[in-house]
Amino acid sequence: MKKEQLNELEGQMNRELEPNPLQHSLDQPLSPVRRGVSFSKRRKNQMAHLRTIGLALFSFLVFGFASATVAQADTVAFTFTINGTITASMATFQANGSGPVSPFGTASFLANGALGSINLDGSRSASGTFSFDFGGGNLFNGTFTGVNFARNPVTQIALFTRSLTITGGTGIFNLASGSATAAGNSVLNPTTGLITFSFSSTDGRISAPGIVVPEPATLLLLGSGLAGIAVRLRRRLVP
Repeated sequence: MKKEQLNELEGQMNRELEPNPLQHSLDQPLSPVRRGVSFSKRRKNQMAHLRTIGLALFSFLVFGFASATVAQADTVAFTFTINGTITASMATFQANGSGPVSPFGTASFLANGALGSINLDGSRSASGTFSFDFGGGNLFNGTFTGVNFARNPVTQIALFTRSLTITGGTGIFNLASGSATAAGNSVLNPTTGLITFSFSSTDGRISAPGIVVPEPATLLLLGSGLAGIAVRLRRRLVP
């Protein structure tokens, strides 16, 4: 082999054995100053992301509450169970009671009615007016029809049915309309003459401009946005 070729091969081997300055700089640990600058930049980026997420969350909440406020009135299902006492004469009666009316709260109940003639089976038709008063000027009222069945002479229990038609109200129930069917019983205490009653309904429907129900699309949009924000926030906080 020529001398020139040997010299070139030796030079190439020496170059390969020499350390790479760039690789050497990458392999060296960061100085404390550079480490502090890098950490500070990461922290600033994280805080910027958190501020963005916080503003987005606030916007979604404001949008959700505003949408709920301006949502149009809808028909709302309600149920109730009322217990109370009845004062009655041969042709009229008054019922006073109270109980839960879901989802609106506890209401005081008042009904004034008249009884029809006695049928062959001992039943009597009934009709009159009623009101559910929730306090604070919020109540709905209307008319009812129904049947009072004959009282059992042994148990002193009489069953009855009612069909309620909501025709108005005050407060959040202003201009209310709706209906419900109910069934119950009254019990006569032969010793005191006191008549107690209980009746309930599971199919009530009511609509009024003051009853605000958020639209399903609004709730879906709000829920999806909050879920996305929560996932992103978790990814940012968990290494």
